[in-house]
Amino acid sequence: FMVWSKMFRAVSKGLKWSVLRVLAISIVVCFPVVVLILLAISGYGTGRPIKFSPDILLLMLIVFFGLLVLNSLPLSKIVLLALNVIVLLFAVMPSTQPLARSSLQKIVSGEEKMFANNIDYVGGSVHDLMVRNYDLFGRKLPIAGGGVEVVDGNRLLLVTGEGEIKLVGIGQDKATLESKSHRSPFDRSVYTESAENPSKYFRVTDALLEGDESGERKLFVSYHHWDEQNRCASLKVSEATLNIEKFGDTALEWSELFTSSPCLDSTEFYNTTGGRMGLLGNSLLLTVGTTTWWGYKAEDVKGDYGKIVEINLDDKTSSVFTSGHRNPQGLTVFDDQIWSTEHGPEGGDELNLITKGKDYGWPMVTYGTDYGHKEWWGNDNPGDHDQGERPIYSWVPSIGISSLIRIKGNAFENWSGDLMVSSLYGNQGHGSSLFRVKLFNNRVVLVERFLTRKPIRDLVELPDGRLVLWDGLQFFQVLQPVNTLFSACSGCHTLSAGFQGGIGPDIDNVVGASVARYRDFQYSDAMKEFGGKWTKARLDKFLEDPNGVVPGTTMNMPGIKDEAERRAIVDFLSKRR
Repeated sequence: FMVWSKMFRAVSKGLKWSVLRVLAISIVVCFPVVVLILLAISGYGTGRPIKFSPDILLLMLIVFFGLLVLNSLPLSKIVLLALNVIVLLFAVMPSTQPLARSSLQKIVSGEEKMFANNIDYVGGSVHDLMVRNYDLFGRKLPIAGGGVEVVDGNRLLLVTGEGEIKLVGIGQDKATLESKSHRSPFDRSVYTESAENPSKYFRVTDALLEGDESGERKLFVSYHHWDEQNRCASLKVSEATLNIEKFGDTALEWSELFTSSPCLDSTEFYNTTGGRMGLLGNSLLLTVGTTTWWGYKAEDVKGDYGKIVEINLDDKTSSVFTSGHRNPQGLTVFDDQIWSTEHGPEGGDELNLITKGKDYGWPMVTYGTDYGHKEWWGNDNPGDHDQGERPIYSWVPSIGISSLIRIKGNAFENWSGDLMVSSLYGNQGHGSSLFRVKLFNNRVVLVERFLTRKPIRDLVELPDGRLVLWDGLQFFQVLQPVNTLFSACSGCHTLSAGFQGGIGPDIDNVVGASVARYRDFQYSDAMKEFGGKWTKARLDKFLEDPNGVVPGTTMNMPGIKDEAERRAIVDFLSKRR
């Protein structure tokens, strides 16, 4: 502020206090800073829609004019600096309150980072969800990818897309990133320095821990490798023995298990290659995508691409387990069954039941179509799958499908045995979600979507039944069931921060908000005339007798007569602020 103010005083030297000078200092000195503070306080960057409450807008108005007047006064630099700091602290104070709930020492040291408004609620058919959001890195990682594995009761092993191996602690209301780390054998620098047009998909693709003990365990990592001498890329799997109790004390000793064939030049490697792993007896299953959009590599019977490969862990030999895959990014094995999720083109993301020796049709058939066209070059019947093994289920439009697990625990008691399928971005707004897939006799009978608002690259189930989602770049989300009293309201209302998905208006942040606040919702005339703000007391009276408090309201319910139940609902809604 001081530098900018001095510059404008120099530019406007000789001018009296004028409208021109006021506007110049306002636009260049104060306005950008005020906008940044406003975005920070409103929740920008947290994955939730930006919201401005009247009190915050008033605060920013005061800050704007305060900075404007302050930086135009003929004061010494030291005094100006002190006054600027005081004004800024006053401005950002509302946004620091959520951080005070965490350990300041951990936040400063970087061990723990949480962002404001880190709890969301998502309604479901048989379970409502509490979603806790954690930003452990405080920044977006350079490469999206990697995977997570459960270490023990409340610890996860994270391998990032760039190859760093970390331990993550998942508490009941916090997440911590331990300082010690290991390195995987992945090295992207060699690739970016020598390859032409390096692909953003060159990365670590998955991690897998063998066994469930907390001592020494076998760690498998799948990753891309650049052969500098032959100038070509392949998908590798390496293994190392990891001592959990002595994590990070000594370097891991890696040995190679598998290298995909043939090695691909840079023109053939520009899409992701799956790379998901699963254990089947004494074998390791690895999904290997086609690496190209059109998938001609899947037709090469001698190559590994477009296949699921079986790697013998004793002699390190490999063989084709199944073929006809595009880009399978999900793989799970349970009850002697193997399930896989696979990206389609424009539509046609698949859930497949994997049977050894079968061909799953790619690239000749898909339930999707060519990008930008309503046809498929490999089949005269676009949008059909009349060759190879049909998927058990297919998503149209695409959801940007990624990983999957099976629910084993009892925390979500009505989900036991169901598949949880995750999605990345997806087309037409169908991504950034978790899908519950209920099976009966290997047939999908129900698919339920939960909007997480962040892409999901990998997911695991903790021993206590909570689900942990990793976006591959920055954020963890921890999901647990909640039996909230909001279920009484969820038939008509949503808690989706402005999403008008119900019969009634969204009631996120309703406490303290104006009555009939949404312009695009058709409120009753009675509700519009009621006016004012929704205080706790007004909400309590309205819930007790809607038509008595607002005669003519279209909220058709008899009211909640139990005072304790009303208080619990109002308290729950007030915590949404």
